[in-house]
Amino acid sequence: MENNITPMRNNEIPEEYKPLLIIHRRLIDSLHYKFDENKVSIAEMTGNVLALIGAKFACEYPYCDSKENLTIHHMVQRKQRGICSDLKYIPQRHYFENQVVLCATHHAKVDKLKAESILTISNDRIEKLKNLDMKNKNPIGAIIKAKKDGKKNSRKKE
Repeated sequence: MENNITPMRNNEIPEEYKPLLIIHRRLIDSLHYKFDENKVSIAEMTGNVLALIGAKFACEYPYCDSKENLTIHHMVQRKQRGICSDLKYIPQRHYFENQVVLCATHHAKVDKLKAESILTISNDRIEKLKNLDMKNKNPIGAIIKAKKDGKKNSRKKE
């Protein structure tokens, strides 16, 4: 099962997150036609949030439901970039259904790395994302703020 991991979520996004899903899909669709670094960054952030929500903020590895040291694993790997155009690669890589939430231990196992080398999402950022106000007129701004606020601890394993 090493590299054949698939999300164990049912891909149902709660109703209050549907506007975010629509924004994410529109960003992804636009990236098929023109590369835009800002749109890539926002598509990546919204994809991460949707993946975390779909995974209920827990590891999706079979028989693991850890909520600690979470990471985002991409099924379309970075090393695939050179074999197709960016207009095909980038939207596929950052689409939320390409992202699997794993704990650092299982991410390391899947990628054959040491767990200490895996970047984790800070607990502070996860708490901010769990409490994201989707009635906010600017959900993207709230996501960016959660990312910036949580970045302080994201480079070290918690």
